[in-house]
Amino acid sequence: MAANRLEYLGVAASEGERTYRMRLIDLSGKPHDFTLVIDGEAFRSQRVRFQDGPDICYQKMQRELLACEGTGALPSDRLYVTDGEIEDYRVSHAPRPVTRKPRPGPIAAR
Repeated sequence: MAANRLEYLGVAASEGERTYRMRLIDLSGKPHDFTLVIDGEAFRSQRVRFQDGPDICYQKMQRELLACEGTGALPSDRLYVTDGEIEDYRVSHAPRPVTRKPRPGPIAAR
């Protein structure tokens, strides 16, 4: 069974924001273009790494499409990534603490 396809088209940066372009190809092959915006302050304050921007937007787009599923509607063609979404992403992608097993002590002489 064919499925919708979501494509990342690129990013444009301005002083105040970074805009990510994505295209949804629906089941009939018709394209729908979307722009997702992340406030530039999120990058300047290092809450978001530049390399994470596309994934954050892709995941937001997936959530938006899921919310519209079954309605026949599409999300707005311009979406803004919220501070809460950035924080959720940051927490869910934080490195896991390394847990080490204790080393066995020296073998006691008998």
